[in-house]
Amino acid sequence: MAKEKKLRLGRDPLDWVKPTVLEGKKEDELREIPVDKIVFDKNQPRVYGKDAEDLEIKELAESIKSVGLLEPITVCKLPDGNFLVRLGERRAKAYITTGKKKITAIIKGKDESREDVYLKQLIENIQRKNLNIYEVGIAYSKLSKDFNMKQDAIGKRVGKTKSAVNKYINISKLPNEIKEKCECAHISSFRLLDPIATAYNKNPNSVLKYLDSVIKLGKKVEKREDIETGLKKTRKKEEYKRERFMFNNEEVTVNVAIKQNLVNININRKKKEIDGVYLASILKKLSRKYGE
Repeated sequence: MAKEKKLRLGRDPLDWVKPTVLEGKKEDELREIPVDKIVFDKNQPRVYGKDAEDLEIKELAESIKSVGLLEPITVCKLPDGNFLVRLGERRAKAYITTGKKKITAIIKGKDESREDVYLKQLIENIQRKNLNIYEVGIAYSKLSKDFNMKQDAIGKRVGKTKSAVNKYINISKLPNEIKEKCECAHISSFRLLDPIATAYNKNPNSVLKYLDSVIKLGKKVEKREDIETGLKKTRKKEEYKRERFMFNNEEVTVNVAIKQNLVNININRKKKEIDGVYLASILKKLSRKYGE
């Protein structure tokens, strides 16, 4: 039975070290290299969960034993004689577990830019569906900040629109508490996370309450429209409150509207006049409850 994959909430997928300077060769070279000379890039954009990684590598190793390595890994040669894996980390790890001594690899003849290497790793993992939504967003954000790439330029390189790139980045910025609640609510696709991220930027508290209600009811949300409607209803409940007070044996209704950190108070009473002291008392009670 397959082990359940743990949620990868996303973290900075790449803290780049200085680009590696390759030795000697100027052209790419295809040949077998010793597996004991292979080292792995700790800054690879894929964020592993240990259980998921172990399971995937085990399955891939069985495939390699059966049909062999169908695609060579890509490496660059380090000054100490080792080979740093640029593309194909999972294949290399799975291949090593088979006990074979050498692996077919493409040895890059010249050093690639940090941007190009990262993009290749990112695109490979996206195509193989190895990155979740949060990790993709973090990767796009990294390209934007560290490589000064504009969102439309990122989109062209990865086959996404500028708007989609921006939305992925916004989703990746959700706090872990929201990501965990989304996971519990079975909200994990791009089309469902997008309205969550958009609403969170405007009203975090309403998003928290909405997700809590979904989790409590145990219902599965499958449509974007259902999330947008649910968030709208929660926001209205959050923004509009009705309080009741007694004044000279008469009930006084106070409608409190909370929006954008501002509180608007509307007092409903049959008689227009209201005692100033009592009014001050009402305002004091409301101030304690809703803040200054």
